Amino acid sequence: MTNGLAPRWASAPGSTIKTIMAERDFSVEHLASALQTPVAEAEALLIGDARINADRAARLSAALGASTRFWLTREAEYVEDQIRVMAAEWSSSLPLRQMRNFGWIDRTSGWREEIDECLQFFGVEDFEEWQNRYCSQFAGAHFRKSPTYANEENATLVWFRAGERAAASLATTSDFSPSGLRARLGELRNLTRLADPAKFIPALQSVCSQAGLAVVVVPAPDGCRASGATRWIHGRPLVQLSARHLSDDHLWYTFFHELGHVLCHADLDETFIDGDADESGDAVEAEADEFATLALFGEFPQLENEQPIQYRDVIRAAKRLGVSAGILIGQLQHRNVIPHERFNRLKRRYQWNGTSLVEK
Repeated sequence: MTNGLAPRWASAPGSTIKTIMAERDFSVEHLASALQTPVAEAEALLIGDARINADRAARLSAALGASTRFWLTREAEYVEDQIRVMAAEWSSSLPLRQMRNFGWIDRTSGWREEIDECLQFFGVEDFEEWQNRYCSQFAGAHFRKSPTYANEENATLVWFRAGERAAASLATTSDFSPSGLRARLGELRNLTRLADPAKFIPALQSVCSQAGLAVVVVPAPDGCRASGATRWIHGRPLVQLSARHLSDDHLWYTFFHELGHVLCHADLDETFIDGDADESGDAVEAEADEFATLALFGEFPQLENEQPIQYRDVIRAAKRLGVSAGILIGQLQHRNVIPHERFNRLKRRYQWNGTSLVEK
């Protein structure tokens, strides 16, 4: 599809037909009569909206010259050129700069190589296979949408694919066990107290893999506003996190929210893409939120009764619950118990070093 000096445009056979018609002073009505087709169909042929089959190629040959084979070849080349142009537009729509910076694709010297790099990244042979395999994942997804930002489809699908590639390197050989995962919720909650992503991410992956769940933490390219996603691949769940807000409260709450989808919504057989919480009243997302709250806190501490809340109150409550203070602060802010600008220094902050999440 991308070899040789193929142009980055597609010329319909109609352009050749119009050139010959002009040379012979042939009207569109004459063309329609020669093709035994309505004038509207002849006009569609001239602009590339009607196809040339074997019968039409024979009639064009008789009316305008050139062989039947010539017109069939001209049509086939046009179809191939259209696919190539679509592929070029598709690759240009991807977040290429970040894909290169993350090491997901190599730098290229031209647009044809760029298409090939993108196809290789997605593990497909051509653009049509990419459409069939990936577009349905986004089109059929269940969204928790941000009220401010929308997900760009192709950027989100790049993030999806990066998550698949990361998951392929994990040793998740066990069959998925919902009961096994539930039995490990306390162990997972304790991991929130680890500060260093280099320690808690491998530990998180190890604990979840024992129950047949794959977990990956992958940076989201520009245009992808997802904080987390849950998918089932070959019958096994995959939880993918982006650490979008680069703080422990958001990262861990998103993880437990995704666990809610894994454990409560497997029967829906859907892909869940979660951005910031909204006020839509989505029952499925509300159920995942409820699961996350119970898994992290059990019965949420009534610190509202300890006004004014002090640092020591939060630290003691977090220790009693077995979670990081930052997670508790995030929930208190979310519930408007304390202002969003208070106690933020108790939250742990992260940054991306390439594709590795590190302490800030």
